[in-house]
Amino acid sequence: MKKQLFFLIALNLIFIANLFAQEVYEPGYFIDNEGKKSDVLIQNLDWKNNPKEFSFKANPASGSEKKEISQVAEFGIGSTFKFVRATVQLDQSSNLDSFLSASRNPEFETETLFLKVLVEGKATLFQYEAKNLIRFFYTLDGSDIKPLVYKRYQTPQGIAENKLYINELNTKLNISDFNEADLEKIRYQTKYLRDYFKTFNNANSSEQLVFEPNKNQKHFHLYARAGTIFSSFSVEKVSPNQVLYPFENPLGFHAGVQLEYVLPYRHKSWALLFEVNYQKTTSNGIKNPETQNLDFKAMEFPLGVRYYFLNRTWGRLYANSAFVITRNLDSSIQVDNFNIELTKNHRFLNFGLGFSANRFQIEYRRDVPRNLDYFYPNWKAMINNNYLMVGFRLF
Repeated sequence: MKKQLFFLIALNLIFIANLFAQEVYEPGYFIDNEGKKSDVLIQNLDWKNNPKEFSFKANPASGSEKKEISQVAEFGIGSTFKFVRATVQLDQSSNLDSFLSASRNPEFETETLFLKVLVEGKATLFQYEAKNLIRFFYTLDGSDIKPLVYKRYQTPQGIAENKLYINELNTKLNISDFNEADLEKIRYQTKYLRDYFKTFNNANSSEQLVFEPNKNQKHFHLYARAGTIFSSFSVEKVSPNQVLYPFENPLGFHAGVQLEYVLPYRHKSWALLFEVNYQKTTSNGIKNPETQNLDFKAMEFPLGVRYYFLNRTWGRLYANSAFVITRNLDSSIQVDNFNIELTKNHRFLNFGLGFSANRFQIEYRRDVPRNLDYFYPNWKAMINNNYLMVGFRLF
């Protein structure tokens, strides 16, 4: 049942994401195979992996069109990004430990790709990224684009590295202030290579254009959150005679902190969540309020995912879902003269819809209904929690 609910919630979130997917078209350009430049509106998908095609509009009122890699030599949006088509030698070697080859030589295949420009100047740095694959290329003074080779490979003594790119930097892109030890510190990563190419162009008094993400954007956010729990609760004795003990709708308190990690792709639309929350819910029986009561206290540890499906200057709407682990804290249910100790920790799912603006957020959340009691087979204690929460972003 829990698996079915999980897949149902996941499908609903995917449906919402597709329904409200942000089609961001920004002023850009493309150059066709004849060298003609067209100023258009390009759909910015904030690609993680290098694209093979892109969508554009001739103007805001026109319909969307597509261009494939065979039709376009170059496309870009200002200083946000630029892709150029190139036929290059692409090393297909796996970087996963379990699939490393025994050869230190790159496994080249000729591919025609859209390469992402990271630094453009006397020396230009390109990047290609696909699933489990990242490669860098360069050109100097407009020469042919060449690969910067780095490969991990398996030997009888363990994993070794072919750092041929270091030799390429030293011989073709040498900076006088860099010695051998300095070069060895340059990792085969975007940040290190971008910084090296920027330094090389500056040392050669070359004008350059750097395509670099906004360094001021923060990916981690911490929220302090509190709210009210609106619940429905009932206790049922299922044998030997079925008896239902209705309770007043409980009103509870909920407070905690939420850590959000915003994934740096797709316009920061997806985020991972981790929370630590405390909740307390109390209620009295309707028929016998003096002898029927609920006293439920717990710590919650939700781990989930959030999707921002509407992004405007005035705020953002989002949906999220989480898997929750709880730890009960001296909770109990009293029904007439029978006391049920709630010592079982629970695992369940929740989902919510919210709105955030500036440093504030408000969210409605709902837990999947669950039985609080597992140790007493003749009893059922069903609770259904709904939350209304407000939050403030600390950073």
